[in-house]
Amino acid sequence: MYLKKIYRHGDRAPTVLYPTSTTDPFFWPNGLGQLTPRGQLQHIRLGQFLRERYSELLNSTYVASEVIIRSTDYERTLMSAYSNLVGLYPTSKDKLDSILSGLNENDTWPEVLPWQPIPVHTVSRSLDYLMGTGDCPRFNELLEELGKSEMVKNLTERFQGFFDQLEIWTGSKIDYFSDALAIADTVLVEDLYSLSPPWANSSVLAELRLILDLSYYDLFDSPEMNQIHVGPIIRDIMENIQNLMTNKPSRRQAKIYSGVS
Repeated sequence: MYLKKIYRHGDRAPTVLYPTSTTDPFFWPNGLGQLTPRGQLQHIRLGQFLRERYSELLNSTYVASEVIIRSTDYERTLMSAYSNLVGLYPTSKDKLDSILSGLNENDTWPEVLPWQPIPVHTVSRSLDYLMGTGDCPRFNELLEELGKSEMVKNLTERFQGFFDQLEIWTGSKIDYFSDALAIADTVLVEDLYSLSPPWANSSVLAELRLILDLSYYDLFDSPEMNQIHVGPIIRDIMENIQNLMTNKPSRRQAKIYSGVS
């Protein structure tokens, strides 16, 4: 048996703020786009879950030859990977359980944790073709074509009335569908932390979630974009599986990927 685990980063701060946002930027002490304490705790608990689920496969303590962790070069994904490893390889499981039992998702990072440093591997974003697109001219070209496509044009027309109202609420200019995506992401993060503005009622939030969902659907509707975006990591996984099937010697039991979508 061999473990392949791909996870996304935990909860993060918004990546941008719209002009009329009443959220104090200092509410996010590490800055926009950074992993929040809630996101850190989410990954500690995910690591605990993986520890319980794969206890018969993975050694109870970290063994360098047994597992390798790969992350994209974003601070939030690197921090997510390190946080996850706190739960996956605690120096004291009982102590970690005791600390976390008194915490909820809104609490800050515990000052004392049974933790040990475990390597996480990464490369520069511009060179990361395994878990990203690097500086791929073709992917950027396809992305630009998608933005001008009939599909995105129809989506923009479908939501135009909502976008017009969104401009009034946020003070932001929405010229492209991608502009609305950035606002949707920010408002939904604000709602998660009880910071949403008065106009962001349940129906508005539902519409923003729909916009995000449709954007992901459209992005992954292109076979060529899929091939560029996720083909390399699927190939990496398949090559590892093929090596296992041909019994190529390796002590490694797991490979973990920490990335953004």
